[in-house]
Amino acid sequence: MRSNKLRFFVEKPLKPGAELKLAESASHKIRSVLRLRKRDEIVVFNNQYLEFKATIKEIDKKYVTILTTEEIKTAVESPLQIKLIIAIIKPEKMDYALQKATELGVTSILPFFSARSVIKINDERREKRLIHWRNIIRSASEQCGRRTIPDLYPFSPLSQILDLTKDFEFLILDPHARAKMSCLPRSQKPIAIVCGPEGGLNEEEIHSLINRGGKNINIGPRVLRAETASTCALTIAQSLWGDM
Repeated sequence: MRSNKLRFFVEKPLKPGAELKLAESASHKIRSVLRLRKRDEIVVFNNQYLEFKATIKEIDKKYVTILTTEEIKTAVESPLQIKLIIAIIKPEKMDYALQKATELGVTSILPFFSARSVIKINDERREKRLIHWRNIIRSASEQCGRRTIPDLYPFSPLSQILDLTKDFEFLILDPHARAKMSCLPRSQKPIAIVCGPEGGLNEEEIHSLINRGGKNINIGPRVLRAETASTCALTIAQSLWGDM
């Protein structure tokens, strides 16, 4: 029997000795892409902080059936509650930002259209884009060892997002700000990092954030691309206050 650390998300309760039928997408990957066999080992997790070793019991033309064995109890989720509020950017850049945010332990991601967003997505395409992003986030969670999948909120105006996160401390990424993120004291509130689009947030958006108690901060002397800035800011936050 081959041993591996391939991980798969399941939307079912987990307990020792549970026999589970995997979703079609996971079954296809196991059968046709990875070409695993009966009695091979995988790892499964759900969105309730549970993770189990499992053995492949049956493989048929449509589904793979597994049998869970022992629970894995190593702590992997960050103690830092942190949200990423990110303006819509170019598709491949957005994919990168969401993937890295997931790997860096965010609890949720809130995309919004900024006044300077160059990408426009009509109503018909929005649901398809959200499905695509959920798949990116789920795959990143499977790969990096997380036991939860960050929440992805639907497209919302910035004003509505601020209402959803009113109990958070807003850190606004601004390459021209005087305050350095690395010098901030530990906040007593959960943190929301706000990242604008390629052209940055406009004055009205910045003022609305500052009026909610937001702080303009910079993460270094160089002007970074949006997807780089969000990734670096999350890394700094986890290094200062989280588990890195």
